[in-house]
Amino acid sequence: MIGERSLAGGNGREPDMTGAAEVGLREASEVLGLHYMTVYRYVRTGKLAARREGGEWLVRRSDLQALAREPEAPVERGRRGHPRHEPRVGRLVTTLLAGDEAGAWTVISEAMAAGATASAISIELIGAAMQQIGERWERGAASVADEHRASLIAHRLVGRAGAQVTRRGRRRGRIVLGAPAGEMHSLPSALLTDVLRAEGFEVHDLGANVPTEDFVACVAGLQPVWAVGVVVTTTPPARALVPLVRALRRRARVPIVVGGAAAIATDLRLPAGVAVSRSTANAATLLLGARGDAHRADEDPGAGRPARR
Repeated sequence: MIGERSLAGGNGREPDMTGAAEVGLREASEVLGLHYMTVYRYVRTGKLAARREGGEWLVRRSDLQALAREPEAPVERGRRGHPRHEPRVGRLVTTLLAGDEAGAWTVISEAMAAGATASAISIELIGAAMQQIGERWERGAASVADEHRASLIAHRLVGRAGAQVTRRGRRRGRIVLGAPAGEMHSLPSALLTDVLRAEGFEVHDLGANVPTEDFVACVAGLQPVWAVGVVVTTTPPARALVPLVRALRRRARVPIVVGGAAAIATDLRLPAGVAVSRSTANAATLLLGARGDAHRADEDPGAGRPARR
């Protein structure tokens, strides 16, 4: 609804703004007619003032009434009715290039309050903004210092957002991510980490520039491992990718997904069954489904081989 936020709860009746001066988040969600997690995000992002008493968040009824009467901004919808976050990408690019970390976090907070998923935060916002900044650097419209500063801020944004989107409960499996020796970019695997953790996986991100023997030893020591993801964005380190993949195959029988600009553009002679992702979203899909693909690959050596275009 555009305009004044509805004061009617989910049952269509006018909510009760009387009673105790403070209420818990469960009652607050009923008063506002919103999902509990939406109200929780409002608290965590500062949109709704709250105080913690024991293990419970308490909010004032007067603050609920003020929030309910705030004008509600229209939400642009994309496919399947999901919120579109493209309009925020430009703001995020501006704040990152300006070194404005607080402003960048405000953009992320707004998206989370609007119901953005971990995938939307990592891929549609932070990933898309850093891609635009990289393109500006290639055109000479941004300096190396601008790009490095933006990358460091983006890493901290990922850390803050990830703490709020990680799914709790029993883990579905263990995934190891990292980059081969010589690859100095660690942000791609950091973005992918939050997407996978939100799906219930335990993720070990080894970061950039990991020597082959250390990468393989880590994977072997963490068994059982659901899948391994390797990111390579520049051509010289891509030469270290094939020996790493072969070493992983010898030491630990585990599904492997490789991705990044260099993995796509370089004609690498990867072992059969190694999947090549075309994007961060595609990498997440391949890793999440890797276990079943691995079982099929055991029966058919050609299964899981990347399709060449």
